Amino acid sequence: MNEAEAVQSDLALTPVSEIMRETVLKVIPETPVIEIFSWFRKRGHTHLIITDAEGSVLGVITSFDLLSAISPTIGIQSGRKYLSLDRLIKSNARVAGDLMAPIPVIMNGTEPLVRALEMMEHYRYPYTVVTDKKGHLTGIVEFADIVKFLINKGHILGEKSSP
Repeated sequence: MNEAEAVQSDLALTPVSEIMRETVLKVIPETPVIEIFSWFRKRGHTHLIITDAEGSVLGVITSFDLLSAISPTIGIQSGRKYLSLDRLIKSNARVAGDLMAPIPVIMNGTEPLVRALEMMEHYRYPYTVVTDKKGHLTGIVEFADIVKFLINKGHILGEKSSP
């Protein structure tokens, strides 16, 4: 098997749950916007997952969403431009549910890494949210996590390294 086939094989045979990070910053839709600003400021995150009380994924808030809450003239949110009316609506946000946007890439933990890469590329999104069969949040996989996986497998940099 050549190197390209080996990479494809590892990506096809490895479920996203094997490399996902289980610690995910999340809040419920009723969380006040001021608390969300505090989360971003203290932890330096670029996104926050919104779930209901049972843990079902509802949406995401990005740092751009927060900027739009401060200044309606900011024109980027989760990779797409706002319409003027959207900007005005978001600028009156009081709770997380007012700011959240849909997450384009959500997958079950049993799906293979190759599918995660395909979805991230298709939606031009840098991560996928991982759920169980009931749709409850179990983790997150970022593009960088897949690169680390490939490095650890010896596909990048030419030698295996420890996780």
